[in-house]
Amino acid sequence: MVGLGEHYFSPYAVSIGATDFLIGLLGSLPLLFGSLAQLASPSLIQLFGSRRHIVRIGILLQALCFIPILWIIQGNGARTPFWFLLFVIAYWVFQLTLSTPWQSWIGDLVPKDQRGRYFSLRSRWIQLATFFSIVVGGALLSKFNFQLIFMLAMVGRFISLAFSLLQEEPTYSSPPEAQFTLTQFVKKMGFNNYGLFVIYISLFYMSCHIAAPYFVPYVFRELKFSYLQYMIVHAVFIGSKSLFLPIWGHYSDRYGSRKLLALSGFLLPIVPILWLFTRNYYGIIAIHFVTGFGWAGFELCSFNFILDCTTPEKRARCSSYYQLFNGVGTVVGAVLGGLLLKYNLFFSIPYYFVFLVSGIGRFLFSLLFIPKLKEMRTVHPISYKSLLVRIFLFLKPGPS
Repeated sequence: MVGLGEHYFSPYAVSIGATDFLIGLLGSLPLLFGSLAQLASPSLIQLFGSRRHIVRIGILLQALCFIPILWIIQGNGARTPFWFLLFVIAYWVFQLTLSTPWQSWIGDLVPKDQRGRYFSLRSRWIQLATFFSIVVGGALLSKFNFQLIFMLAMVGRFISLAFSLLQEEPTYSSPPEAQFTLTQFVKKMGFNNYGLFVIYISLFYMSCHIAAPYFVPYVFRELKFSYLQYMIVHAVFIGSKSLFLPIWGHYSDRYGSRKLLALSGFLLPIVPILWLFTRNYYGIIAIHFVTGFGWAGFELCSFNFILDCTTPEKRARCSSYYQLFNGVGTVVGAVLGGLLLKYNLFFSIPYYFVFLVSGIGRFLFSLLFIPKLKEMRTVHPISYKSLLVRIFLFLKPGPS
């Protein structure tokens, strides 16, 4: 679904003539609508009395979203980009609505001291599957069209639905004293560890989305990449993530999510800055290898940090509010990126201004918020320099 579907949404939009601004909205607006829709997830859990049922229904509806997407590929009308955006929004509404109960569900299944290893291995298999599906998608796209790869993505989602039927669910309860409103959360978020974490992540993702949605039009319109070249670059990114995820997981269990979040949070600001210094195809590949290394740690440790900071009875609601702020951040970032592209006064290539601001924003928010975050578990001490070297060289952290 991801490698054959989501990763080719933006290239398809480019192929049908979508503007840079619309592509920016495609990478952010669906996340905002999804984030708003998933606010209902905690109430749905209470209504159904089961997280598993909501996840299964969400998977089914998300898979069905590919049907209208396949339908609009047949048309060539001027409104095609708009309708494509509309159905991608529906796709992400169902994706994020099921993600909140899923996070609560999986958080109860995995023991606290095994989360780093388990989720790193799980993510690694997902990234490997995504890697191969991106490669297959690029190969198919060079000979066929987007309709075929989106159809295969839909089939893949239906297969995942079948596997979800085999999973068990622990008993879930969320007593009245564990309930709290969004207003109550906002009032306290500047004064507690989880609230500060949510602020940091949402601002960091806002900075990322100043640039992220515009990388695809940059490589196709400015660098003149072919679909095959785009596939290889993206596959390197996914392959790098899958390569480094297990070692990030081992170190997370031993040294804590906060320290690794800090390490990756200061590494990722470098990435968009590097885009300013090379237009070389192999240079872009090298940058994406480093990007995969950094995002493997950031995504894994931010997810584990959520589980560390929240109790089972509050996790669904905490996750829901986290998704909301992330969604708002991505839209604000994409809109800012679009404005920077339009009103660039500093570079002959407007994309460079967007990349520079994105990198600066990531660094400043990491510098401001990471020192305020606290590790929630008792972990072993290690210096950042030693941590970076040992992870990159695949050195084992030793027994936990």
